[in-house]
Amino acid sequence: MTTSTDDSLDISAQSATGKKNFTWSGANVLHLVTILYNSKSYQHTLLPSRESAESNPALKLHKHPIFREISKLIFPGASVKPNHIKAKLRWLQETYYREKKKLSLAGAGMLLEDMDASNPSYISHLALSTKYTWFEKMHKMMNGQFYANPTALITTPSLDFTSDDEADMPSYSSVDIPMDLSGSEPYDHSAHGHGLPPILDLMDPTNPPAAVASTSGASIAGTSDDDVFTTPSPLQAQLSFSTAGGLDVFDSTSSHSSAQLSPSTKHKQGALDHKCDTLAEAFYCSSIDTLQIHLQLEQEHTRCKRMLEAECTKCEEMGMQHEREEKECNECVRMCDHDKVMEMLHLLASQASGEQDARQNTSNKNNTDSPFNLPAL
Repeated sequence: MTTSTDDSLDISAQSATGKKNFTWSGANVLHLVTILYNSKSYQHTLLPSRESAESNPALKLHKHPIFREISKLIFPGASVKPNHIKAKLRWLQETYYREKKKLSLAGAGMLLEDMDASNPSYISHLALSTKYTWFEKMHKMMNGQFYANPTALITTPSLDFTSDDEADMPSYSSVDIPMDLSGSEPYDHSAHGHGLPPILDLMDPTNPPAAVASTSGASIAGTSDDDVFTTPSPLQAQLSFSTAGGLDVFDSTSSHSSAQLSPSTKHKQGALDHKCDTLAEAFYCSSIDTLQIHLQLEQEHTRCKRMLEAECTKCEEMGMQHEREEKECNECVRMCDHDKVMEMLHLLASQASGEQDARQNTSNKNNTDSPFNLPAL
């Protein structure tokens, strides 16, 4: 089952020229995630990587050709601009981080295949995988990836793909680039800070990472829409690190592409986003309720099955006990009958012996009284 979120229009793919939004189906989104899932080099280039490009030069791939190659794989024979792939990948990361926040701390670090039904996060994770068919593969790729700290955000350069830019790609000016997008040399903050102290020195020394951690995954990079691939967060936020005199050193604004949209387009986009989020949230809650009902039914079925087994066992024991008692009773009756028969036989034998003695006595008496029995001379 797929939700309408995967099949909805990709709002982030709308260009500044006012063209209609590009339509992605759930199968197209799953195909995109599968392509990334099957290519480690694509993951290192387009997703937050645990291995920086400085430590492994082989990771310095060009993003724009990759987007063009992916568009050919997903939409063969169709003319699809790389910007659509970039925008959809941005949407994937934003959606992934937004949905991952809904999981518990223990469940967010585990895969669904490593859980069982007794895990408290199993139902939520299963509902999320049902809602987004690509979520589990995305979770496998993103699980364990580091969250960029201020040092990585400032000192790590973005990948160089300016030589492959085309006319339909958004242009960047010097004020729009918070990092070095055109060169492969490490970005030197002190060389571009106009004499300002390092940004880490402006943070509270008692709790250095608090300012960054408090954003809970907010976007910290600059205004370039390419920065979403160097930061792990899906949301837009503004962070300001100021000196004691109140000088803003680092301030992020809304994306460059969003600033070019007309007010009516922004209003329609916001309304459609709200409807999509509402439908997705309703589907998510409904899925969780359905899974909870199924779990309760399964538990009730198991309980009834155990009760039935206990009743059957009890009936079998009672039947065996009844058979033993009946056997003992029959044996007792048989013994009583045997004793009675033996007693009757003894009585009959005694009676027959008495009658025989009486006849013998009578015969002897008759012989004594006979006239032929004269006394001897």
